[in-house]
Amino acid sequence: MLDKMNELYQQMLEKYDGGLSNTSTKKFDEIVSAIAQLLDIPEAEVYATGSGSRPGNLEVRLSQGVRATTHTTVGLGFIIDEKNSPDNVEKLTNSALVTCKKFLGRGKAHYDNIVIFVESNGILYASGIICQKRTSITDKLIDELQISNVQVVVPTSTETEAPAILFPIQTIFYGAPGTGKSFKTNEIAKKYSTIRTTFHPDSDYSTFVGAYKPTSTKDNRYVMDGSNPVAMKYPDNDEQENRRGTFIKDSKIEYRFVKQAFLKAYIKAWKYFAMADKENEVKPQFLVIEEINRGNCAQIFGDLFQLLDRKEGFSEYHIEADEDIRKSLISEDTVTDPSFGEKGLQFTDAQKDAINAVFNKDEDAPFRNVADDIACGKVLVLPPNFYIWATMNTSDQSLFPIDSAFKRRWDWKYVRICEGKKKDGSPLNYRIRFTIPETDGKPAETVDEKWWDFVKDINKQIEEATKSEDKKLGFFFCKPDKKAADTDDCNTIISAETFVGKVVFYLWQDVFKDYGFKSDIFKKGDKKISFHDFYPEDMVADEETNPEGIDLELVKTFIYKVLDKKENNTSEAPAEA
Repeated sequence: MLDKMNELYQQMLEKYDGGLSNTSTKKFDEIVSAIAQLLDIPEAEVYATGSGSRPGNLEVRLSQGVRATTHTTVGLGFIIDEKNSPDNVEKLTNSALVTCKKFLGRGKAHYDNIVIFVESNGILYASGIICQKRTSITDKLIDELQISNVQVVVPTSTETEAPAILFPIQTIFYGAPGTGKSFKTNEIAKKYSTIRTTFHPDSDYSTFVGAYKPTSTKDNRYVMDGSNPVAMKYPDNDEQENRRGTFIKDSKIEYRFVKQAFLKAYIKAWKYFAMADKENEVKPQFLVIEEINRGNCAQIFGDLFQLLDRKEGFSEYHIEADEDIRKSLISEDTVTDPSFGEKGLQFTDAQKDAINAVFNKDEDAPFRNVADDIACGKVLVLPPNFYIWATMNTSDQSLFPIDSAFKRRWDWKYVRICEGKKKDGSPLNYRIRFTIPETDGKPAETVDEKWWDFVKDINKQIEEATKSEDKKLGFFFCKPDKKAADTDDCNTIISAETFVGKVVFYLWQDVFKDYGFKSDIFKKGDKKISFHDFYPEDMVADEETNPEGIDLELVKTFIYKVLDKKENNTSEAPAEA
């Protein structure tokens, strides 16, 4: 059968101009027909394609057209050995097999068997086969095509795998304050290597990427007895050693390039990539940016903006690294100052092929060895294991508006307002609870309301006033500061002090003051109230019952108006905390 394949292959080359550099798959029809007859399967179950001299291009060829969404029994990949060397045939085959592993056992563009053919010195070799499970078809291909390089890929046990990453590689989690956006990012990112940073109005490129800064270093100095310090190297002969004196470590200030969050995460991501034996074993690296819209993203990202266009996980377009960054990337690799090392990243041939395949799709363009440029820090490219996630409060989106070009490069995940849950799925029973002391013969009264009920009702009024969701409250906007009972493990009670200082102040200052007081929640009778009315001058503070001297009656009135309850109604019985 291998002789027949050689014959059909030579006929194909004579019949079609361009050989394997022509991406049309029609030229392989006779080869497909011969393999289908050999295996006694429909021709639709066999697919053949060529990738020139670049094994990495099989990644594109094997998933093009209808193959992107279908399952196929046999895939045939043809490569040309331009060096005409037996050693190079083996090298090309192994690189191709690494590339093709991703097409085994997937929901899209997947094959049961993939056979690699390499033409060298005018002879076609069936140089390797890869499968997830050996079947009668696999064995027949091995025997008939005389394949010696057989690789069976066994899926890794899911019991030992890290949890799946459920979101896109660049994601902004957005929503109202208190919806748990940071919690959402941390829920997954905490299982992997993660570097976190926060944007603010003074953030810029240097604080995100790196810059020269004055740093303190230790230096050896030789101090002679009874004399002033003399700067000397360690004695290197007997005469100097006999001189009485002491070596001391002295601090000095010098300027050096200091890496910031982006470069630290970038270096770790590429080092994980280079250390991985297999593609599916590459460890993810997360860079989490809190409050991304509180900084000027165009200024902070600068030319890194170009890297955010991703293709197959890699940056589609690389950028030239400036000299300071390049030198920093290939400096000495230490615990306190990680880098690629003085020799740069050490990629395997298969990894180089995988990287270069992304940047050499156009076979008419000159070959670019981007992998080597990345390894020595000459260019910057984001690897496919580099996840950049960010959070954004919609109520703060006017600080630094994010332009549409920047937005397009991210996936956006809305974090909706919902009741907080425990790990077992049961609701977090947060409550607003405080006691109004007995006064003028009026008995003491305990106000005890569900926080979630308050959140739902106040959000209706916020939406009515603002015609927007930007200013709404999330469940975690206000966190409890007291325990319902001494035996409880965690706080579930929001005190009057926390409620007024956190919730009432926000509603007054950031919501209703800007949109008019159409609601009557800031009224007492017919009189409009201001925030300072919650802290009356004549209110006597009590360390036990009212440490901040708050008008607790007014707080009760405010809560009941939001909940549309009459003040003479009794509160619902407190649920178990």
